[in-house]
Amino acid sequence: QVVLISIGQESDIDKAVELHAQFQYHVTHWVILSPINLTGKLTTLNSSWVVLSKPVRQRIFHSILRDIVEGTVRMTAGAAANMKERDETQLTGSGHILVVEDNHTIQQQMRKILMNSGYLVDIAGNGKEALECIERVQYDLCLMDMFMPVLDGQQTTRQIRA
Repeated sequence: QVVLISIGQESDIDKAVELHAQFQYHVTHWVILSPINLTGKLTTLNSSWVVLSKPVRQRIFHSILRDIVEGTVRMTAGAAANMKERDETQLTGSGHILVVEDNHTIQQQMRKILMNSGYLVDIAGNGKEALECIERVQYDLCLMDMFMPVLDGQQTTRQIRA
């Protein structure tokens, strides 16, 4: 399970810390997108977080996702913020990813980025749809929004883990 959190302001850090405390034993990877001025504050919070400074270069985002799917993530908090771009020849992904997101624009952006990187992508608009997808398909990775209508990311994660 991967949680992708986009931080916009300093008050969002507390929300991210609360989510981590609640789901630290159920989520294997935490990817935090943060404005550059807040990245330093996040890197000291938890060593299980990969912190990326916004705007995130597509190559770096793809590289992190590929490492998660392949099980080769060995990054500590903040390491990705200083990560050098990898060789283009290494940027071919494979795997099946479920994106759970209620915002149509973000759905389409994620689909485009991931498909252009070689991944097969399914989209679910809320947690209920995600559970239905997971019953039918074995995914390599699930990127889940935490705040959605019908069934939010927290409730969905609990049901997946049950």
